Amino acid sequence: MSEFRVIHRVTPFPEEYVLGYLHRVAEKNGIKGIQSLLSDALGTPRHSVSLTVVTKLATYCRLYPEEVEQLSGIERRNHDGVRSWQVCGEWVTKAAFIAPNHRKFCPCCLREAPFVRGCWQLVFYNACARHRTRLLDCCPKCRKRLNWTAHRLEYCACGYKLADAEALHASNDALTMSFLIELRGGARVPPGESLGVGHREFDLLAGLSLDGLHKTIWFLGHCLKDLGRYGTGHGRLKRGQTEVDLMIRHTFELLKDWPKGFGDLLAEYARRPPADYQGPLEGRLLGPVQRYLRQELDGEEMAFIRLTYEQHLRTIWQEFGHKHRLRRVRQLEFDFEKQE
Repeated sequence: MSEFRVIHRVTPFPEEYVLGYLHRVAEKNGIKGIQSLLSDALGTPRHSVSLTVVTKLATYCRLYPEEVEQLSGIERRNHDGVRSWQVCGEWVTKAAFIAPNHRKFCPCCLREAPFVRGCWQLVFYNACARHRTRLLDCCPKCRKRLNWTAHRLEYCACGYKLADAEALHASNDALTMSFLIELRGGARVPPGESLGVGHREFDLLAGLSLDGLHKTIWFLGHCLKDLGRYGTGHGRLKRGQTEVDLMIRHTFELLKDWPKGFGDLLAEYARRPPADYQGPLEGRLLGPVQRYLRQELDGEEMAFIRLTYEQHLRTIWQEFGHKHRLRRVRQLEFDFEKQE
């Protein structure tokens, strides 16, 4: 690790993404990319910056530690080694919600100021809330996904200037999700007619933390909607923009008819044959949904989902037992009572 510091100090923008900031520092000081900068500052070219190296990085970049700590993308680990990432002043607890190896951009934002906003690295942030345009993750010229290897932040590795890209119109669903994320930083709520959901649903989601919002979309739009399509590795689903758009759409569709649509979907899944393995019947019917809800949606802010799930589950078992007198349903009711 070098004992020297960079010559030119670069002031961070509020809520700037840490790798984007280091890219600007490297460019200003004639350093060949962020891998060289990280190797010089920390002794490793890794593309992650944790709280444990903030002081070293701040000294190298001629910053106060507080200036580095406020950057989005800073990583921390708890006493069990579980990682979380700071984005826009809040902590996101799942790697599935962050896209650290690739970058997205809004051409209009880059024309105004060439830096990477922290919210752009969130998997569910696919539209610029300010310009109402679609974020791009591929170079319009070479069609390759953008990564951090380019020597200049506002250019693709092929040399294309990203600010020259055409600004594409964003869907109402993508914009609504971006507005919900931007609220964490005090953004103004847009007019109701531009939302992909009604005011009641928007307020319900707006009351969640950034982490809770992402877990809700993942649970309702992926775990629940795609139950049966994925096995134990469902959490490792490739998260391209198309898949993310579908998760958001599925979530908004369920919330528009909440809680009836939620209950109808649970009832539909409960009618299917259970998975062929040993264990409580509830887990065999609703395995991924059950596990994710119990493990991840345990905070007070997620109580509206947990309570609705349990109420619908009890109703489903009682109705099925009354109409069909199924032995497996009576066993399921027994399993459910044991878990309470």
